[in-house]
Amino acid sequence: MLGIGSRLALIMVYLGGALGANTYLMYGFFNTVPQSLDEAARVDGAGHARIFFTLILPLAAPILAVVGLLSFIGSFTEY
Repeated sequence: MLGIGSRLALIMVYLGGALGANTYLMYGFFNTVPQSLDEAARVDGAGHARIFFTLILPLAAPILAVVGLLSFIGSFTEY
């Protein structure tokens, strides 16, 4: 289960420790995505899910790769 020496507890600590920095990085990146893309998709009749999965998520691929790489490097260096 979720005992003191379990792997799941260690994973939870790593996820919580990097959450603030990763959220800050992603927030800054998402602010650079123009809102005119959202507005144009809404005018064309796209819903919230379609806008996110077809427009925003492909544009966010670089920051997701950076966050994944930084998380991997942080975990690997502590190993």
